[in-house]
Amino acid sequence: MKFSLRNIVSLVFFVPVCLSAQTKIYSPYLLPSYQESVASSKRGLPLKELFNYNCQTQRMEFKSGEDIMELADINNVDTLYLGTHKMVPYGTRFLDVVYKSPSFSILADYKLRRINKGKTGALGFNTHVGGVDNVDLSYLGGNNLNREQKNLEVWEYEPEHSYMLFRKNKLQSFRNQKTLTKLFPNKKDFIDQYLKEHKINFDNKEEVIELVKQCMTP
Repeated sequence: MKFSLRNIVSLVFFVPVCLSAQTKIYSPYLLPSYQESVASSKRGLPLKELFNYNCQTQRMEFKSGEDIMELADINNVDTLYLGTHKMVPYGTRFLDVVYKSPSFSILADYKLRRINKGKTGALGFNTHVGGVDNVDLSYLGGNNLNREQKNLEVWEYEPEHSYMLFRKNKLQSFRNQKTLTKLFPNKKDFIDQYLKEHKINFDNKEEVIELVKQCMTP
């Protein structure tokens, strides 16, 4: 099975993405490191590689030798089992199936916003840039995205995650109290009271799952 690839250059410094606004995030990646994972294909045999998901670019990446590659042609992917995460393609990015029941499913759409926190070395971090210069990947259907940077900076990330509710064969997006209430207008009073009592953090997927389960209860 062949996928279109795009060569990218990444700052390799991993701290797992935490779905809590109270914890500082210093890596754009979902997992603390690339993990051997399996991508099932809609045509052909599954692909087993070292994968990780970049929540800042919202792209799936994998290691190919010393290089980090971007999985570009995701339309051929059915499901990618990334550690304990069940990732499914959606447009140009992947969603994580965080809850599934016979009547509905909840999918997390991970997104991180990058904040500049200063020059490399100021905090003593040891960083590394990998990649290949001047490589023509056009024959693979991708683009050369070599972005070698000098004087690399240390970044912090803020979560801007949202969710998808799949019910009655429709995907509906929400990310806060206002957008969730639009999906359940008849549960507005319940949602208001629930949030007052439980102080829900919408970056905490477990709390969001429980709230949506309550909203789906007749």
